Amino acid sequence: MPHGPTPPPTTPPGTAGAITEYPLTTANSDPYGVTSGPDGNIWFLEMITSKAGKITPGGTVTEYSLPSTGLQLTAITTGPDAKLWYTSINTNQVGSITSSGTTSPLLSLSPATNVQMITTGPDGDLWVGAEGYIAKITTGGTITRYSFKSKNGDTPDVKGVAAGPDGNVWFADDANYIGKITPAGAVTEYAIPTALSEPWGVAAGPDGNIWFTESTTSKIGKITMSGAITEYQLAIPKSITTDEPEGITAGPDGNLWFCEFNANRIGRISPSGTITEWSLPTPQAGAAFITLGSDGNLWFDEFYGDQIGKITP
Repeated sequence: MPHGPTPPPTTPPGTAGAITEYPLTTANSDPYGVTSGPDGNIWFLEMITSKAGKITPGGTVTEYSLPSTGLQLTAITTGPDAKLWYTSINTNQVGSITSSGTTSPLLSLSPATNVQMITTGPDGDLWVGAEGYIAKITTGGTITRYSFKSKNGDTPDVKGVAAGPDGNVWFADDANYIGKITPAGAVTEYAIPTALSEPWGVAAGPDGNIWFTESTTSKIGKITMSGAITEYQLAIPKSITTDEPEGITAGPDGNLWFCEFNANRIGRISPSGTITEWSLPTPQAGAAFITLGSDGNLWFDEFYGDQIGKITP
């Protein structure tokens, strides 16, 4: 059954940084992954319960069971066919669900491991990051795998993927690279200046660059289409060793917005590198993914808080 909205935000509506949190219907569901749906709602995954859910801009939550139990759901995106496509990291599968809740059979990407992020590419196909390769999936279910080695010879562990303004798909390689792959499968990688940064999320920025998060070094980076990288350091509270920035997305205000999973904050960075941060009302909420909603707000998951949140830009 739908679940009604929570009380008003702790700061006045319309104020930059005003945060509202909405509890989910199912307890201990561990929401992980959010995207703006074709129906004007925000769609999310529940990692532990094998469910997908949607939340209206007004805060009403509806949940849908997926075709299999025991899925460890990871990432979700709106596909070119107006379905919601998602990944399961423990079963290495990809599935889809319509905005009315009708599911399709799961597609297996085995024997690969760590099937994680998913995005719609500029070519109209779905692109998925995995360990050892990047996969392209048509809406009809045809899978093409592009295996490659990281620039240093290691096996890549591909985290974030995002469509770039140059017609390629850009990605984060855990081996300390930001890469791009053409629609035909040609890969180019660029080394991140800071070692052991473990890049996580990537997003196309309003400035024509690709922006990314460095989860272990508490930095936000940007890379030009020619591969020049600039990094911006976040302030790290004394109580932790890293802010663990993860998901990142372009906002309606010309800035990039990101989650700090460990520091329990939502951050904003301007194209010139000015950073502003807001603490979440719920302690240790564990915000990981963030997306721009149809209402002009930024929406994010709270993995430990079992909530979906929004912040006014």
